[in-house]
Amino acid sequence: FFSAKDADGDGQVMMNEFSSVWNAEVLAEYLKWDLNSDGVITAKECLAAINAGQRAPAATASSSSGSSSSSGSESGSNSGGQVDPVLLDWAKRQIAKYDANNDGELTSAEWEKMLIKPVGADSNGDGVITAIEYAEFRAKRIK
Repeated sequence: FFSAKDADGDGQVMMNEFSSVWNAEVLAEYLKWDLNSDGVITAKECLAAINAGQRAPAATASSSSGSSSSSGSESGSNSGGQVDPVLLDWAKRQIAKYDANNDGELTSAEWEKMLIKPVGADSNGDGVITAIEYAEFRAKRIK
């Protein structure tokens, strides 16, 4: 989410990078990430917001056009395919080991304790890894 919004790669998301069209809903979303309300979202603010439970918009491109988006899907999966039940069960057990707040998902702060980091498993870019995302990620690694 953060790197997709940081269009010029300077390590911060300015308001013009976040959206080209503004309304009350877009501004409210922006302020969820701009924790010190200075008009700039830093990577540190983004991580702090995610670790506090904030979820990145599932379709980050849509917020730049001014439309709102919310992922009604619990899976966070972009594949649309079936997940191997054995891998899904394994992923649920792995997440349960490291899920400090018991929400069934892993944030980057929670997976830091893992020996093998699931970097890249967040297929929808919302800042958390669900069991389905983790199972799909592992399935790609096994093949």
